Parts: sequence; structure tokens; C-alpha cells
Amino acid sequence: LAVRTNQDPAQLTASVVAAIHAVDPTQPVFNVRTMDEVVDRSLSPQWLNTALLAIFASVALVLATVGVYGVLSSSVGVRAREIGIRMALGSQRPGVIWMVLRRGIFLAGLGTSIGIVGALLLKRILGTLLYGIQATDTVSFLSASFLLLLVALAASYLPARRAASVDPASLLRME
Repeated sequence: LAVRTNQDPAQLTASVVAAIHAVDPTQPVFNVRTMDEVVDRSLSPQWLNTALLAIFASVALVLATVGVYGVLSSSVGVRAREIGIRMALGSQRPGVIWMVLRRGIFLAGLGTSIGIVGALLLKRILGTLLYGIQATDTVSFLSASFLLLLVALAASYLPARRAASVDPASLLRME
């Protein structure tokens, strides 16, 4: 039985149950819910999937940031002598910063490309988890790719700045 009202549905529950029992006193009345509760309960699996996807996407973004930062930081440490020689030969700070940032952007672009291919291959599975958008939504793909490239650029900046602050004389004296 569904009852439509302009009043608060919780206040009408007792009178609706009384009306049902007035017609048939043996009729059981159970599981009384408002339409909002019915809709919320029917959409809860989609909301759970969306929340889980958002949590996993956030964790993946943090891992990607830490990964790019770690790889570039390690690369700068390994290439410190080369960077020192470049700076001793006249390379400027912006050139050194751009060299490290370019490496980070390349890594992020490669990872993003692999991720897009993987998402396209898994579009059937992703389509069942998404609510209200297609699994191959261009805006979503482009915005996620842009966000990953932006985060990689930010994660690359600290190692790039550290590489540009290398003192070539002290570094070459260590050898």
C-alpha cells in the first residue's frame, strides 16, 4: 500500500494502520517506510560503490604523488654528479629545473596513458560500478588525466628545486 500526502509521513503512520485494521483487523501491517527511505535503501549499493571508488582513487592519487616524488628524488640523487657538471659547464637553474620536471611529466604521461588503456579495457566492469555516467566519459578521462599530470608536476617540483640548488664546486670536489 502506498499513501501520498502533503503532511509529514511519520505522523500519518498510526492513522493509516488504524484505517487498514478498520477494513480488515487480521491484516498484518509491517515494514512501514517513507518513500525517501525506500529510495535511499535502493540506491545504497551505488552510493557505497561510489564512496569506495572515491576512497581508492584518493589513495591511488596519493600513491602516485609519493611514487613520482620518490623516483625523481632518487634520480636527482643518482644524477647529482651529472647535474653538477652541467651547472659547472654553464647550465642555468631554470634549465636544470626543467630537465627534472620534464622527466616527471614523462613518467606521469606514461602512467596516465597506461591507466587510460587499462580503464578502456575494463570499461564493462567499471560501467557496473558507475552511476549516472558512462565508463568511457571523455570529460572524466580528461579531467583525471589533467589532475594526475598536475599532481606529478607538483611532486616533481621539490626534487627539481633540490637539483637546481646543487653547488657544482663542492660536488666536484667530493670526487
